[in-house]
Amino acid sequence: MKRRKSLLYFGFSMEVKLRSNTWKIVRMDLGPSVRGEIDPSSYVNKSIRISTRLKKNQEILEVLLHECLHGCFWDIDEEAVEKAAFDISKALYKLGARVDVNKLLKKK
Repeated sequence: MKRRKSLLYFGFSMEVKLRSNTWKIVRMDLGPSVRGEIDPSSYVNKSIRISTRLKKNQEILEVLLHECLHGCFWDIDEEAVEKAAFDISKALYKLGARVDVNKLLKKK
C-alpha cells in the first residue's frame, strides 16, 4: 500500500496565507527561550520565524500552528493560543500530519 503524503505540506515557496495576508516561513536563531515569532499583519515583508533549536516534528508543528493562530487572531489571549496550538498539533500529529522539516528548516 502506498503511503499517503502528509496532511500539512507547505510547498516550495515556504509561505502561508492567513486571512488575506502572506507570511514567509524562515528558520533562524531566536535565542535560548523563544521558539517562534510572527510579524504583525501591517508589515510589508512579513515572516514567521521558527527557532533552529526545534528538532522534533510535533514541536515544530505546534509552534507553526501557534504562530499561524496569532496571524489569524491577533486579539486572542496568549494562553488561549498556546492551549489551542498544543491541542490541535497533538490531534493533527495523531492523524499523521507532519512538517517537511527538510524544506521548512532550510536556512534562506
